[in-house]
Amino acid sequence: MSGPKKADVVAQLNIAQRSQRLCANLISSAADAAIASILRDAEGIVRDIAAQESTMRDESGSFSSDARRIAPDAVRRAGEAASSSSAAIATSRDILSRAHNEVDRAQQQEQEARGTFDRAEEEYDRAMQAVNSAGGHYMHQEMARAQQATQLFTQAERELAAAAKVRKDAEKSASSALQQAREAKGAVQSARQQIQSTRNEAQSLLKAEADARRIAEEKRRNATLALEKGRSALHRLENLPHQKFCPGKLDALSRELQAAQQALESGRFDTALADGERIASAAVRLEQEVAAAQKEFERRKAEAETQINVLDATLTGMDEALIREWSDTPDACRHAKQVIDQARQAVAVEHFDDATEPARNERQKLTEALRSAAEAKSSHDKRMATGAAIMEVLQELNFDVTHEPGNKTEPMRIAGQTPDEAGKGDFDIAIPLDGEVNFEVNTPQGDISCIGAIGELQKRLEQRGIQWTTTDWGHAEGAAPSGQPRKTTVQEQVQIKQKGKAGK
Repeated sequence: MSGPKKADVVAQLNIAQRSQRLCANLISSAADAAIASILRDAEGIVRDIAAQESTMRDESGSFSSDARRIAPDAVRRAGEAASSSSAAIATSRDILSRAHNEVDRAQQQEQEARGTFDRAEEEYDRAMQAVNSAGGHYMHQEMARAQQATQLFTQAERELAAAAKVRKDAEKSASSALQQAREAKGAVQSARQQIQSTRNEAQSLLKAEADARRIAEEKRRNATLALEKGRSALHRLENLPHQKFCPGKLDALSRELQAAQQALESGRFDTALADGERIASAAVRLEQEVAAAQKEFERRKAEAETQINVLDATLTGMDEALIREWSDTPDACRHAKQVIDQARQAVAVEHFDDATEPARNERQKLTEALRSAAEAKSSHDKRMATGAAIMEVLQELNFDVTHEPGNKTEPMRIAGQTPDEAGKGDFDIAIPLDGEVNFEVNTPQGDISCIGAIGELQKRLEQRGIQWTTTDWGHAEGAAPSGQPRKTTVQEQVQIKQKGKAGK
């Protein structure tokens, strides 16, 4: 009667605990660091603009009745700007709150997964204590506990994957909150500028109205007020970045206003009145055009800066040494730093499109680099565990065993030498990272005695939970047992395939 031994149970436990938990912890720790950094930035901006909201509302509601009468449209627009800014702040708070809730939910799910890990470790400890106190009998019960611990680790890994999905949604919400906060900040600043400009306009119009009352002729009074409205509208534009977004348009309206003023001074009141009203309307449209362009400018700037922040936060949470050694793109972190520098330079010269997409794409590449590194490192751990089992069996079979651990590109190599001076029966095994294992057995031409050696190796590996099935017997084709399946499997889905010279 045969069964699993103490070493088999210990190997089963160690393989599960090392490989599964390492991969999950690497990914979650990097994502948590990025989200925390993004949320801190968003919270800081929301605190700053929230402190300005009360002052902005007071300023918006402090216009006198005369100001509301003389410049009703400007006062209305200022009030709308303040309301819009308050709504933007409220939206920022709401998105930020949702992001926090999603982060809490991800952390709760991860905590539940940790609980599963804890139960697995408890099962591991009970199995290990049973192993340590057991005698030399076969350990069927202990192996069952070890396998239960492995199942719990696998369950915890699935739960961590679910938590990672929620965390990814939380990161999107955090990024959205950061961008919305930046846009709200720009809206508050713009609203306060508009309130001040409206106050100045109302004061100017009130003064012009007082002057107009002293004018005897109705037409002159109306023309004078129309020109002052046009002049006030143009003055309001002076505080806006009109030359940046609509170059030359304000200068053209100013020249038209000068011509209308000359018409007024020469007594052509109807012309001055019509031109003044037309110029005032044109100035309002230009103001709206400049404001819309500035809003779009601030949106694109906020988006670019947000993508840079997200990429920088993601990079901060990366394990650069792990990526350099195991990722498919080992230079990913160095390249990400270059993209951040280039994107910041692009923002500095207001080339936002040259920053937004490169930063967004680079973050995806960086995340993929971490994923491939974690998978490769996990595969390497599994490879080392499988190789350790093979070496132990070879030593039991009185082979002199040496090995090279391998890396991402080089396979793990195991050499098993027999006492035979001619090297008959020597094993040479190579285990690359992808799990396609090659091996050779040194036997003379026509000698199929390797069948027995391989059979013994298969038998002892099977006792350790590893299935070795040879699918290619080289020129000893036909020597394999009848009905031999043409499939190669090893525990943990590591495939074993003969190099092509076995049995020779």
